[in-house]
Amino acid sequence: MGNVYNRLIDVLKCCEENPYFMLKNDISLFFGPSTQLSDVSTSLFGESLLDSQTEAVLAKLVVVLRCKCELFFKDFLKHGKYHEPSNNIIKKSASCPPNNICLERLMAKVNSKFKSALNCNINSIENTIMYSGNKTGAWLEKKSSDDKKNIISEARKSNGSNIKIMKERKSNLFKSHVATIRQRKEQQKKKLEKRSKHKQDILEQMRDIGI
Repeated sequence: MGNVYNRLIDVLKCCEENPYFMLKNDISLFFGPSTQLSDVSTSLFGESLLDSQTEAVLAKLVVVLRCKCELFFKDFLKHGKYHEPSNNIIKKSASCPPNNICLERLMAKVNSKFKSALNCNINSIENTIMYSGNKTGAWLEKKSSDDKKNIISEARKSNGSNIKIMKERKSNLFKSHVATIRQRKEQQKKKLEKRSKHKQDILEQMRDIGI
C-alpha cells in the first residue's frame, strides 16, 4: 500500500499547485489506461468552470487534505518504517491474519467464561482458554511418562514466577486505569472551568453594555 499512499500525496501536490487538473479530470490516482465513463459519471464529473475564487478554495482544501494524509500515512511514506520494511518486519507480518475473526472468537470465549463463572479472575480464564485452545492436554497425553513428570515438575517450579508476573501485570493495569481515570477527571474539570469562565465573561460583557 505504500506506493498508493505515495502516489496519493504526489497527486495532491500536483492539484495543490494547479487545481485546474481536478476540474478537468486531467490527473488520475492510478497509472494505466482508464475505463470509459458512463453517462452518469460524465454528468457528475464533467468539466467545471474555474475562476479565481474556486481555484483558491480548491487549493486550500487540497493543502489540508494533503497534510492530513501525510500525518495518517507517515509510516508508509518515504523514510517511514513501513516504506521499505526490513526482512524482520516482513517475517513478523507474514503470520498476521487477514481479519480479526480469531480475536473476536477469543473475546467471545472470555465473555462466556465470565458469565459462567463470575468469581473467576482473568488469569484463570486466560489459562483455561489457552489450555483448551492449544490442546495442551492432548499434547501432554502423547508424551511418555518420564516426559510428563518432567513437564509437570517444571510447570510447578515456574508457577511462583508466573504468579509474580501476573501480579505485576495486574498491578500495572490497575495503575494505568487509575491514571486514565484521573486524567479524564482533570480534563472534565478543566472543561467545566473553561465553560464557567466563558459564561462569566459573557455576563460581564452584558453588564458593561448595560443589558
